[in-house]
Amino acid sequence: MTTPQGFAPLSLEFLAEPALIVDAGGMVRGANAAAHRLFGPSLAGRRLQSLFGDPPDRLRSSLTDAAASTAPVMRALTPAPGGDAGGRRQVRVARLTADPAVPVLLVLHFAPETDARFRKLRETVQDLETLLRERAAEKADLHAALDQNRLLYRELQHRLKNNIHLIGVLLRMSARDHDTPEVRSVIDAAMTRIQAMARTQEAIYEAQGLGVVEAEAFIQRILRGLSASLMACGRIDCSVQPVRLRAEAAHNLALIVNELATNALKYGRQDSTALLRVRLGSVSGPASADGALELSVADNGPGFDPASLTRSSGLVMVEALVAQLEGTMHLQSTEGGGADWRITLPASLCGGDEDSAPVAA
Repeated sequence: MTTPQGFAPLSLEFLAEPALIVDAGGMVRGANAAAHRLFGPSLAGRRLQSLFGDPPDRLRSSLTDAAASTAPVMRALTPAPGGDAGGRRQVRVARLTADPAVPVLLVLHFAPETDARFRKLRETVQDLETLLRERAAEKADLHAALDQNRLLYRELQHRLKNNIHLIGVLLRMSARDHDTPEVRSVIDAAMTRIQAMARTQEAIYEAQGLGVVEAEAFIQRILRGLSASLMACGRIDCSVQPVRLRAEAAHNLALIVNELATNALKYGRQDSTALLRVRLGSVSGPASADGALELSVADNGPGFDPASLTRSSGLVMVEALVAQLEGTMHLQSTEGGGADWRITLPASLCGGDEDSAPVAA
């Protein structure tokens, strides 16, 4: 047994299990015969990092905790490969003396393994730790893949937004070459629909959710655009409860709102009393994925004549879009005689919390 400098001769040979004496920095100052059998000869002067397979931070914290305590500290440590310990062992770490005038020296004493059941438990713990490390690595790989998919998704949404804008530019260029009332009417209708899709796509791109968007974000944009181009006077009253929609449903709903609001602005009142009212929310109570949604687009104009519904009418497109969303629509009159379109949509269109993970910028 090597005696640490500055101490009276010490003997740990009475301990059958391996025991080491180390200083606060983790350098071995002494060892008993059992420790030599486990770790090999010439232990004095070696670092604990060379004797154990545990991370250096874990070894340092074990020494620091024991140095600051008057009671032994138990740690599960793993002798480095090559020893005969057979894996992780329970080790008592204790300070030799609490005298502040004496340099800090600590004893690392391996707890005896006299019970085969303890060894089996230790092996089970080791297997579980290995499994946890593998699962942690798999989780890290999944997170990396998810981050990559989020980046690709945002790039896709960005390109889609640009392509929609390009379609609008091409339509405007075509209008210059065919400037007749009939062509102008068709192109204007197409442009409002493309602009509605573009504004919805902008809202999807800017949203901090993967594949979901707040309905208010794109409905307000659509109404502002229509107000600037079609509404010379009057006002728009918009109320949208917090509703998160899936991206594919948002595009359909945007076209529905755009078509019904355009008709209301074009064929409703054309004076300062004109009013367009848009509502979206839950059929019963606050909007959520637990209940069906209802969209209402109403005006205070002269009302709607069902006989005017032709196959070329935009309302035919609205009916088709509502059917795609598995919803229903009906018309009722407002108190002033105007038209109030009511559309009921299923709760399945709403995006849940599982779709709302932050998107990598």
